[in-house]
Amino acid sequence: MTIKILAWTIYYKQRYREQTVNNLHKKAQQLSFNFIRQPQTNAVS
Repeated sequence: MTIKILAWTIYYKQRYREQTVNNLHKKAQQLSFNFIRQPQTNAVS
């Protein structure tokens, strides 16, 4: 049971991060900015 919850939590956090980055990219384009993605660090949040 805890493995399923952990897997779902990891999936949810990844999707949330991807959506946030994509939204920032779109907003930057609307404002005529260049959005440069930094390499992802393995920091624990």
